[in-house]
Amino acid sequence: MEPALEHRITTKRPDFPLLPFPHHPASLRDCLAMALAACAVYQGRAYQRAVKRIDV
Repeated sequence: MEPALEHRITTKRPDFPLLPFPHHPASLRDCLAMALAACAVYQGRAYQRAVKRIDV
């Protein structure tokens, strides 16, 4: 990640006022991490359902 963007994300006054917690320095990274985790869980469950459907 570029240093300027990293600095902007981690400062106390970020340039993203529409985030749910703009005062929290790591809010953007937390949101991205939770979104990626949710996608991974959903994809894993969908894959398991597809495998079960094929086996039956």
